[in-house]
Amino acid sequence: YVLLGDELDSPRGRIYLIKEMLERGKAATATVATHIDRCLSCLACMTTCPSSVDYMHLVDHARAHIEATFRRPLAERALRALLAWVLPSPNLPTLDSAVVYPGMVLLEGTNLSEGRGTTRPFEIAGAPWLDAHRLAAAMNGLGLPGAWFRPAEFQPTFQKHAGEACGGCQIHVTDRAAFRPVLTAVAFLQTCRRLDPERFAWREPPYEYEAVIPPIDILSGSDALRRALDDDVPHAAIAEAWTVELDGFRGLRDRYLSY
Repeated sequence: YVLLGDELDSPRGRIYLIKEMLERGKAATATVATHIDRCLSCLACMTTCPSSVDYMHLVDHARAHIEATFRRPLAERALRALLAWVLPSPNLPTLDSAVVYPGMVLLEGTNLSEGRGTTRPFEIAGAPWLDAHRLAAAMNGLGLPGAWFRPAEFQPTFQKHAGEACGGCQIHVTDRAAFRPVLTAVAFLQTCRRLDPERFAWREPPYEYEAVIPPIDILSGSDALRRALDDDVPHAAIAEAWTVELDGFRGLRDRYLSY
């Protein structure tokens, strides 16, 4: 609710949807399913509710009713079936982590924390010297497609900056189809570098059994990205340089798509 400003994403808004659906015996709609699905079931609202509404049981009943009366789109049904059978990696604990991973894995080639040692690796990222609110404001100001950045202060329990308080962001993917993970990660690296160029640094080898090549070059495929960021080439211009190769790859890929 705080991120998107939609009242139906607040506890009160969801209770209204659940009441309307269950009391009238209505089948769930796509709108109802979307807003109930966004609830994390953290139940923090129950401890602050002045009316002591038993939200936990309400949302449980709502979810059961949704599954019984609403037919989700094919792609969503397939995704849910896949997640029910295949658990993500320990360092990719959620679907959201997997969505941002193709880009945010680039942070492994820097001295920034990519969120390992937290419950949301690759979604949360930052460093002890970064100001969370300043970083989030700078990222949101870029207008990157399908993403919103929430200020986040976190303390990794292991790996980079373990035990240190870090300032950073949590990436919220608001439109999975529009979201561009690599562009987003490159913009994140550039913004962190610009906010504190003295303390931002590329990670030194060894990395993944390679003792000479810089880790960022391994992750990005060459030294081009590192050199462009060192020269402060705007992230949009860096992404534009990929266009020709991406268009060529799409043409090659199309011949092998089955559906």
